[in-house]
Amino acid sequence: MHNCIKIDDYKIVLFLKSCYNHSISSNNSLSLFKVFNMKKIFFSTAFILLFGLMGFSQNSEIKLLMKNATSVVVPNNFKYFHLVDSSFPIDFDEKSMTSNELQKLRNDFPDFPYEEFLSLAKSDTSLIDWNDFEIKNARIHQYQNIPQFRNLIRNYQLVPYDISKKELDEINRNKQSDVAVVRVKKEWDEQRIQRECHDVYNQNYKNIKKEDSDYFWFSKPLMSKKGFALITLNESNKGATYVFKKIDGQWKNIFVFNHWSS
Repeated sequence: MHNCIKIDDYKIVLFLKSCYNHSISSNNSLSLFKVFNMKKIFFSTAFILLFGLMGFSQNSEIKLLMKNATSVVVPNNFKYFHLVDSSFPIDFDEKSMTSNELQKLRNDFPDFPYEEFLSLAKSDTSLIDWNDFEIKNARIHQYQNIPQFRNLIRNYQLVPYDISKKELDEINRNKQSDVAVVRVKKEWDEQRIQRECHDVYNQNYKNIKKEDSDYFWFSKPLMSKKGFALITLNESNKGATYVFKKIDGQWKNIFVFNHWSS
């Protein structure tokens, strides 16, 4: 039996001829069906393997990119940072960069694939889950579960001033992050209670760890064939879009544009 698996039609015929021990040149329709069916399976399997390898390759590049991208916006003294689990499609079109910004970028990097990124931004609107990318020091949450300590709304839970420590600890353990527990005395009027609430709020704010004072949310990066990447990196209520280029095997930030804040 031949061990031939070349794509060439004649070679496939020889392979099947050995397997089934009859000539394909005959009018045997079953033999022809087997030939074409094998070719169909062969090419289908090849495409599945090809796209699987492409997906694996891109995910590996995203992992490598994120090692450097996070360091651009996350302070280096943070032991951890809060990250929204889902990416979002990057907003990039003809109005995203000024003509001066594009000219400066192309002066420094003439091979920057502007048109390719315009096309990718329109065609690739899929999302990715950052849980799949092993981002160092990231504490990943669904958006609704992000601890927004800095954005504390002045919500208070009033409890009796003489509440036991056990009960107080239990309340603090189970409360929402935007709630401050305030002990009040029965004889206090509304103004005195408000002043106590204000003091508790300020004290709680001072005790917030720097890592808990912000959260981050990142777009899905767009990766060009020429070794460039675009990604929007946001921190709570501000952000920008960053251009990276792969240089000597590492993704380097080479340009920033489209700054925003609220």
